[in-house]
Amino acid sequence: MSTWKSDTLIPLTDLRAGKSAEVITINCGHQLIKRLCDLGLLEGSTIKVSKNDSGPLIIEILDTRLAIGRGQANKIYVRELE
Repeated sequence: MSTWKSDTLIPLTDLRAGKSAEVITINCGHQLIKRLCDLGLLEGSTIKVSKNDSGPLIIEILDTRLAIGRGQANKIYVRELE
């Protein structure tokens, strides 16, 4: 079982590289939610940020690396894990 570092929800864009988090909610339209679900990014998923500097974020989920645009990543709210 995962332990949250904080009860505070933050947008994925605020999570630093090397940190892990649980996806809590995705605030966007049905098209984007379907696309993210098809990629394995669902509410309740555990992800790890590999890159978060300029350009798209690179995240790891289910042994796969995904590039997520900053606009999309800003709509994904997570809770950082310890």
